[in-house]
Amino acid sequence: MSVAFKNSFLSLLRGGLIPLFLFFQVDISYSEYNHEVNINRIIKTAIEKNLHKSYIWKSLLQTTDDKLNIKDPNFILSGDDFSFENELAKTIQSFFDIPDDSLKHPICRFPARFFWIKSELGLNDSIFPDVSCPEFEEYLNRAPAEKIYVVFVSENVSQPSSMMGHVFLKLSGYDHKSNHAEHAVSFYTIIDTINIPLLILKSTITGMDGFFSLLPYSEQVKRYLEVEDRNIWEYELALPAKNKTLIYYHIWELKDLKMKYLFTGYNCATVIYNILSLSSENFSSNKKHLWITPKDVVKETYRTNLITSTKLIPSDKWNIRMLSEAIDKESRDHIYNLFKDKLFKDVKLSDEITTRLYQVELIRSYANYLYMREEIDKKELDMITKQLSKADEEVLSNSEYFIDLSQYKSPIKTFNDSQLGIGYKMKKKRNYMKLYFLPASNSLSDDNREYFNENFLKLGELSLLITEKSINVESFQLYAMKSLIPWNKFVKGISGEFRLGLEDHYDKKLRNHAAINASGGIGVTKNIFTDINTYLLINGGIGYGNSHLYLYVYPEVGATIYEVMNMKTTLAYKYIYNQIASDDFYHCFDVTQSVFWHDNFKLNATYEHRVNNRHSNNIYELMFHVYF
Repeated sequence: MSVAFKNSFLSLLRGGLIPLFLFFQVDISYSEYNHEVNINRIIKTAIEKNLHKSYIWKSLLQTTDDKLNIKDPNFILSGDDFSFENELAKTIQSFFDIPDDSLKHPICRFPARFFWIKSELGLNDSIFPDVSCPEFEEYLNRAPAEKIYVVFVSENVSQPSSMMGHVFLKLSGYDHKSNHAEHAVSFYTIIDTINIPLLILKSTITGMDGFFSLLPYSEQVKRYLEVEDRNIWEYELALPAKNKTLIYYHIWELKDLKMKYLFTGYNCATVIYNILSLSSENFSSNKKHLWITPKDVVKETYRTNLITSTKLIPSDKWNIRMLSEAIDKESRDHIYNLFKDKLFKDVKLSDEITTRLYQVELIRSYANYLYMREEIDKKELDMITKQLSKADEEVLSNSEYFIDLSQYKSPIKTFNDSQLGIGYKMKKKRNYMKLYFLPASNSLSDDNREYFNENFLKLGELSLLITEKSINVESFQLYAMKSLIPWNKFVKGISGEFRLGLEDHYDKKLRNHAAINASGGIGVTKNIFTDINTYLLINGGIGYGNSHLYLYVYPEVGATIYEVMNMKTTLAYKYIYNQIASDDFYHCFDVTQSVFWHDNFKLNATYEHRVNNRHSNNIYELMFHVYF
C-alpha cells in the first residue's frame, strides 16, 4: 500500500467513514425492529403475557365492566373492531409509526401506555423511532406531581350539577423553575338548560359534553369555598413510584378528547375512579358499583389503604357554624355583638386556652365571611386581625392546642349511597309486600350525622306494593331533595324541599290516586340540642291525578332525633289543602323509628295517620334496608 493511499484511507476514517458506519449500524438496528415480522413478535409476546387482560390496561382505556366509556378515535385506535387484545396490538404497532408530526405521534399521545408496555416487555427506547414530545415535556415541567391527592368537595343538594358532591385530583410539587405548583385535574359538564325532561334525557341516555381540565388548584378552591360555600377534603395518597407515574402520564392522555358525561354512567367520579384504578389491583378489583359516586371514590381510596393524611378545609360559613357550636352562648353573643356594633377594639377572650382558640378562629372566619360579602371593609378587617395577633401568639406558644378538622363530618363515615329495602305494609286493612330501591343517595330516616345538616336526596327512588294478584307502583321520585339547615345567628340558613315524580295523592274520602307531582317550599330549622332538630316548611305544588290538574299547599312541621343505641326518630305533621278535591283538606301525621347496625343495614318502623272531618286511615310499615 502506497503512503499516499494509506494517508487517504486514514483521512476517510477520520473524516466520514466512521460516522457513516455508526449511522449504518443504528439504521440496521432500527430497521430490524421496525420490520413487520419483529413488530408482530413484540405484539405476540405482549398477548402471550396477557397484558390485554391486565387491570392496568383496562384502566388505561377508561372502561367500566369491560365496556368503553370513550370512543374518540384519538383515544381508541381499534375503532369498530375494538377488543382489549386488538387495542393492545394497534397501540404497539402505532409506536413504530414513522414520525411525520411528532406532536401527534402515539408515543406523545399515549405516554402511560408507552411507559407501561415498555416496562412489562423489557423494551429499550432505542428500538422505537426518535420522537420529540415538547407539549408533554411542558406538562411535566409545569404540572409536577411529587404528591397526588384525592379531593372531595361536599354536596350541594340544591344544585343539580353538585348534589352528590364532586371529586377530582390534585397534583403538587416543584416545577422546572423550582416554584411550588398545585393543579386540579377534573372531569365535569356544563348544564345549559332548565328544560328538566331534556336535561334528564341528556344526562342519563344521550350524554352531555364532558370536559377534562387541568387548572390551577387555588382557583378551584376559591370558587368552592367562597362562591359555593362548600367544604373540601384533601386526601394525600401513598402510591408506588411506578403506579404514580402511570397516573401522572395517563392524565395527559385524557386531554383534548371527545367525551360524553353521563350522570349515572360516566361522571366525575367514574373518570377519577378509573384513573386511581392504576394504583393497585386491589383498587380495580372492586369496580362492581351500580353507580360510582364521588363518595365511592373516597371510600375505595380509604379501603385500599392509599390515604396517608387527611385535611378538611371548611368554607367560612361552615367553619363559623362548627366553631359557634363549640363555644358557650355568652361567647357567641359577645362575638356577634362585636361585629354588629363594630366594637372591634373590645375583643374579650377566655383565659382557658382551648376556648380561646375556638374564639379566635370564629372571629377570624366571621371577619373573612363579612369581608367577602362587603359588609366590613379592608380597614376593619385589618383592625380585627391586629386585635387577634396577640391572642394568636399565646395560642401558638401552646403547640399542643390545635383544631383537628380531619375527621369532622367525614364522607368516609357516611353510609353507602344506594339501598334496597323489603318489608311489610298495611293500609286500608290490606296487606302488601313492599320493595324499595334507591339508586342514590339518602333519605331523612338514614343516619345523616356525617353530613353538615339533615337532608335527603333521592334520585330514581322506586317503591312497589305487591300482592298475590298485582304489582303496583307506590311512588317514583325522579328527583327529590330536602335540606334542613339549622338557623345560625352568624350566617343564618334557609331550609328547603323540592320533589318531582309520581306519588300518591288523596281525595276528600282519603282514597289514594297516583299523581304526577312537582312541589317544593322553603322554611327554617332550629337545632334545639346536638341531636335534635325541629323544622318548619311552607310548601306548595302542582299535581295531575284522577284526571284533574290542581294546585295545592302543604305546610309541614317536623323533627329529627338521634337516640342511644344507634337509633333515630323522624316526626312530621302536614296540613294538605286542595289536593285532588277542590277546597278540601286533610291532616297527615307520620313517625318513623330507625335502627342502624354494621354500617350496612337499617330497620324502619313507620306509622302514618291521615284524617279530615269525615274520614281517617292508618298505615303501618316495617322495612329492612341494605346499603350498598
